[in-house]
Amino acid sequence: MGKKERRLEQSVKKTNKDHKDFAAKMGKQKPLHKEANLPKRIDKAYAEDNGFIAGKNSVWEALQSERTVNKVFLVADGDKLFSAKVLDLCREKNIPWQTIEKDALERMAGPYHQGIAASCTPFVYTELDEMITCAKQKKEDPFLLLLAGVEDPHNLGSIIRSAECVGVDGIIIPKRRSVSVNQTVLRVSAGAASYVPVARVNNLAQTIAYLQKEGIWVMAAHMQAPADMWHSNLKGPICLLMGGEGQGVPELLQKKCDQLVNIPQWGKISSLNVANATAILLYEIARQRRML
Repeated sequence: MGKKERRLEQSVKKTNKDHKDFAAKMGKQKPLHKEANLPKRIDKAYAEDNGFIAGKNSVWEALQSERTVNKVFLVADGDKLFSAKVLDLCREKNIPWQTIEKDALERMAGPYHQGIAASCTPFVYTELDEMITCAKQKKEDPFLLLLAGVEDPHNLGSIIRSAECVGVDGIIIPKRRSVSVNQTVLRVSAGAASYVPVARVNNLAQTIAYLQKEGIWVMAAHMQAPADMWHSNLKGPICLLMGGEGQGVPELLQKKCDQLVNIPQWGKISSLNVANATAILLYEIARQRRML
């Protein structure tokens, strides 16, 4: 057995001991841990915005990123191998952790926790000018994404995940009529939100003008656009503008863009889900940028 395997085995044994100690302790106490003394009914808004992130991928990526994790909570009878990896990282970074009952974890972080959650500092948004400056400092041309009113947290989380996979430098969302980066968004993004900067702006029309002033070409997706994505030049400094669910890109914003493109479709359904449409266009931009 190698050194790495022995270390993992020792960590698993320690985790098992911690779980047994916790179970014995819980047998003498009330089932709800005093630090998790929350209302018995799960309030959806509270569960999504109380500073917790939940799920294996979300917590693991948060632990490895620059985000500040205050404390990690693990279900006592959860995945022991994964728990061992998490506890190794917690000890390495000197992050407090605690085993807790499943019901208590649900009250803190919602029902989709996969046996683990973490208390973190609130999500920190990036300033738009800082995002553009950082993007210009890279070897490639800036690659940004502007979302005009995505209101479903599952869509935003999925979009952030796709954006991270293709190397988007940053995502811009409006402060009003848009979902914020809440716990659901973080969970659906599977940790990608720890790596993709997100900026919030007051006025999308002014933002488009600012991007163009900075030399960034703004392209919007529109079903009736004269050109499709395959016959459009999507290279260079670019910002893809996507509309919200149902309404698409507002006409006022369409007129301010440098180009409109469509996604070819041959089926009977007239439109794609915004998260799917965004992923398709992001990958076409990435393909052209890298000449694949």
